[in-house]
Order: sequence, then structure tokens, then C-alpha cells
Amino acid sequence: MSPDDQYKYTNTDDVPVGAAILDQYDDKLSPNGRWGFVEKCFEYSSSSDRSEQIVLWALCGEDLKALDISKLNLSSTWSGRAEEWKKMGATIEADAKDDPGVALILKQRETAKADWKTFEAKNHDAIVLYQKLKDGVRSSKSNDKNFEGCWNATYPAFAAAVKATKFHWDNQGDNPVESRVAQIDANPANYYTVANFGMCAYAAHPSGGVLAGAGIRGNNGAPPMGWRTMLISKLVDPKFKPKFTDRSLECCSENGAARHIRSPSFNTNHVRSEVSFPWSGGPMKTQTGNIAKMKKDGDDTVVSFHGTVVDGCVKSVSTNKIRTWDTAGDPVYETKCLKRGKVEEDAPDDATMGTKFVDGFENGLGVAFYGNFPEEVYNEKAKKFIAILGVVVKGSPAETPIKE
Repeated sequence: MSPDDQYKYTNTDDVPVGAAILDQYDDKLSPNGRWGFVEKCFEYSSSSDRSEQIVLWALCGEDLKALDISKLNLSSTWSGRAEEWKKMGATIEADAKDDPGVALILKQRETAKADWKTFEAKNHDAIVLYQKLKDGVRSSKSNDKNFEGCWNATYPAFAAAVKATKFHWDNQGDNPVESRVAQIDANPANYYTVANFGMCAYAAHPSGGVLAGAGIRGNNGAPPMGWRTMLISKLVDPKFKPKFTDRSLECCSENGAARHIRSPSFNTNHVRSEVSFPWSGGPMKTQTGNIAKMKKDGDDTVVSFHGTVVDGCVKSVSTNKIRTWDTAGDPVYETKCLKRGKVEEDAPDDATMGTKFVDGFENGLGVAFYGNFPEEVYNEKAKKFIAILGVVVKGSPAETPIKE
């Protein structure tokens, strides 16, 4: 991006999203890019109470200090605003010497840096791969060099996470894949595991984009991307309650001192806008059916279905009682069921799925899928899962579902 584009990128969204951008691209940003974040952060300071000014300074003061204003390719009026904000920060830092509450807020910055260093060291390889795979996604090429070797690098950990998860038998939600990912992401350590494999699955087959999108968004947003987003998490934590000698100050109520940095999905919003998955494997709606036959052709497997067999009415008679009227104004009469039994619902159309995702598929088994990505394969009679999100789960905790 050009310096002007960087400025627009870091300035047009909310403060937490800007923090996530700086966390990931800090050393790649021009002064204009850093200024976009600083300006967005401090534009609220003049209308903020003192408590919020302290919070904003804790988050953005260091980036303001690091800026060489003379290198900004912007109007000279900006330098005056920067000096005003620096004076505000100097007053806050002076107050911290006498007020333990102010000092504790500012101290969270160094604590966040230390915690991020520990987090990054523990997850270093996964974070590096995460950025690499996002570069592959941006290329829109399934054979991008950043995808090389990704299946072997990501599938084992993803399969282990799936097998270790106890899934609900009745999966709720408009997007069943997102619901399954949410159950895996109940353990936050699984975020990179799911997101990285999802992006690799996207390279393997168009329908993998369904899993990639759900994985990137995560259950409660992505984890911290650096010390700034780590700091935001600390400042908005309900357990964080600094005690001030100045009784006019408070931190960090939802509508008070942290309102401009309180955005639970800030990392989710960032990564959603940064990478997208335009390939579509099929209708973006939940479909279910029993496997009738399969035809494999390289990366594609065409799956044909029987309709799902359910309990229903096999013989009925119309009554004289009007239930409603159709669009032409004619009456629609109620029907009375005379005999119930097993009936077959309409079968879904043939679906072209990724060959790598059809492990566990056998004729007669039930499949629920979304965008032609298999959310689950199940044995209705035995009430067992055969596969979840393309992973065979036999013998694992995931095989026996949680029944509602």
C-alpha cells in the first residue's frame, strides 16, 4: 500500500481494529499508516472525560511518541493536534506519580507486552503460518507457494482438536459449520489450529472456503495479534478495577472510560475485511441427505443422495375446514392424517465436494453439508457421528454426541 492508502486503512475503522492492524504490520507501516491509527484513537480525546483520555493514552501514546511528524505527507495542521495530545499525555504521566489508579492503567501496557511475548513464543510457528496462509489466500490462487506443504502442517492438529471435542447431536445456527467451529474454539488455544487448516482446506477445494471463513472469524474473535490487542483485552476485562485517589475517575465501564476500545469482535472484524473467500462450492444453506452413490474425479467427488427418511404421514384425507387462503383467494383445507409411517423427504441435488473432505462417507449414511462442505456425517440409527468437518471421529470423544 502507498502511504496514503495505509493512512486510510488504519484510520477508517474503529480503534480496536486499528490496533490489530498495527500489531500485525508495525514495522511495515509508513508514518502515514501509524498516524492513521493515532489520529483515530485521539480524535475522541477532546470530547472524552479524563478517565477515557487515560485509557486512550495507555493504548496509543507510545505510537504517537514514535512518530516523526515531519515525515507525514499530510496537512501541517496535524502537527498542532499531535502536540496537544502529547501535552495531554505528559499530564497523565505526571498524574500517575501520585494516583495509583492512573499508574495501574499505564502499567498494563508493559504487562501486555510481557504477556504477548510469552504468548507469541508459545504459538510462534502457528502465528507465522497464519500470516503465510493469509498471503496465500490474498493471491486467490490455489497453487500459491504459501500453500505448499500446508496440509501435512495443519491437518494433524486440526484432526486432533476435532476428535477431542464433544459435539452436540442437534447442531443449531444458520451456518452449521460456524456452529461446529464454535464448539472447537471453546478452547481458545484451538483458534490458530482451525484457522490455519481452514485456509489450507480453501486451497485444496473451493468448498473449503466455508471452513476457512468460519475458522478465521473464530468463536469469540481472533486471539490477540500483539501487545496492543492484548492490552485492550486487559483494559476491558470486568475484573480490572484500578483504585484512584481522584474520585472523579473510573475504569473501565462499558459506557465509560473504555467505550471506544470495547469491541468484542475487533480482531474478527479485522481479519474478515482483510481476507475473503470468493469461491463457492454450492448453495449457502444447510442441506441433509443419505448417501446414494459417489463418483470421484481427482479433487472433486460428486455425491448423490436419497432423501432423509423420517416419520411422517403416508395417507391423508382433506377435511371441509378451511386452514387458509392461497394467493389467488381460493381456500386451502386442512388435511387429516389416516396413517403414519416412514416417508422420504426430497433428496438434495448432487453436490460436488472436495475429495479430501469425504472421509467416512459410505452409502446409506446421513450427511449435513453447507456450501457443499460436509459439516457432519452420521449414523442416524446408531446415533453416532462418523465424521465432523471432514475428520473421521470413530473411537474418539467426538463419536458419541451430546444429546439435547
